[in-house]
Amino acid sequence: VALTRKVEEMRGQRVETRIAQLFLTLAERMGRETKEGTEIPLQLSRQEVADLVGTTVESAIRVLSRWGREGVLVTGQARFVIPSRDRITDAVAHQRLEDVDCIRQ
Repeated sequence: VALTRKVEEMRGQRVETRIAQLFLTLAERMGRETKEGTEIPLQLSRQEVADLVGTTVESAIRVLSRWGREGVLVTGQARFVIPSRDRITDAVAHQRLEDVDCIRQ
């Protein structure tokens, strides 16, 4: 119920921000620290991630794939790992700066 409420609060924000908030919330509630980073022992499909943040599966795939390449969020067998919570936060902040640059041009 609390997670559903949190997702509702995210409506209107960028997809990348909503996905980041989802994983940061999951890390806070069920994450455990490992040598790799914060492990979230939960199996979620890309469609389920999309549904949880209110976006299309294609948009979720784009963000998750890019974050996987950049090492921001690692997906594994029935788990996710956030190597650095700062990096996932920075990824969202960087995207916002790009948006501002596009608006100014």
